[in-house]
Amino acid sequence: MLRIAQAEDDQMVHHYDVDITDASTGASVVSSKVLSDFCFTPRPNTLDVPVPGAVAGKRYVARVVAVDAYGNTSPAASLTFGK
Repeated sequence: MLRIAQAEDDQMVHHYDVDITDASTGASVVSSKVLSDFCFTPRPNTLDVPVPGAVAGKRYVARVVAVDAYGNTSPAASLTFGK
């Protein structure tokens, strides 16, 4: 499971483009749009993104981009996780 902090936007963050790859092979594990849960009040501070097929003992690289309601994107944030 990958937990990401919700981004802030002057309008509304609509979704996140999430790409997770295997750090050693570069193979794609997850490539998805994840809704920001903007329809909930209050909006959750974090989102949990499942990583199906993740294997214990492997390292993964996550790249996350926030996208607002008008299609504007944030700079990509990257994180290496796992062991």
